[in-house]
Amino acid sequence: MTNTEYTDPILAAPDVLILGAGPAGLLCALTAAGRGRKVVVVEGADTAARKLRASGGGRSNCTNTHLAPESYLSADPRFTARALARFSSSDFQTLISQWGLSAHEEEQGRMFLRSGSHSPGRGAGNRLPQVRCAQY
Repeated sequence: MTNTEYTDPILAAPDVLILGAGPAGLLCALTAAGRGRKVVVVEGADTAARKLRASGGGRSNCTNTHLAPESYLSADPRFTARALARFSSSDFQTLISQWGLSAHEEEQGRMFLRSGSHSPGRGAGNRLPQVRCAQY
């Protein structure tokens, strides 16, 4: 199929193509789209963010307030420390709030999306950047 066969301008000529609609791919897509890029996410599974949806007993365990480098196994512990210093749980909560989403904390610092905050028409859909998803 050539670009001229697409009627959607984002699908026809994306600025960013992301392979995988897991949590990392979707976060990258929303961030790029929020910066004005035309984004297409390609996913092989029939459902986007399947593992995120299943996490926390199906309630979308999205982050943890007790993130610490020593909680991770890594060949380079400094990498983990630097990564967590650059993007904390608080940073994640700030980011999702920009999209009209919110989370609440439960035991052991686990954070879950608030019920309904991820449903279109309940605040989130109005502020989420435009991203196109395609299954391969």
